[in-house]
Amino acid sequence: MDSMEIDLEMRTLISNLLSHGYDTWHSCAGHGDYEPYVTFRRGTGDGSFEREAHLYGLSLAEKRPCCVRSNNPYCTQCGSSKEFVVYRGQIGDSFVIKTE
Repeated sequence: MDSMEIDLEMRTLISNLLSHGYDTWHSCAGHGDYEPYVTFRRGTGDGSFEREAHLYGLSLAEKRPCCVRSNNPYCTQCGSSKEFVVYRGQIGDSFVIKTE
């Protein structure tokens, strides 16, 4: 992970996602007008993040008007696509996925 360009505030979250089998694609801790988010490939991971994201102030991003204007395989504004999932919200360094 040291060679990856990951915002310092996102490292714990991304590390936990990777350890649970998520194929993370992009993330941002939120800078300027951008809100914090994490994006990963659909169908990856063990399902723990989807079950517990709300406990950490994160929610599945809905498609936005920007998605309609995008001719890319993903929306360059919000990251949404058929291949990737986007979660948005306040992402803290204390994020830990609980195991059953």
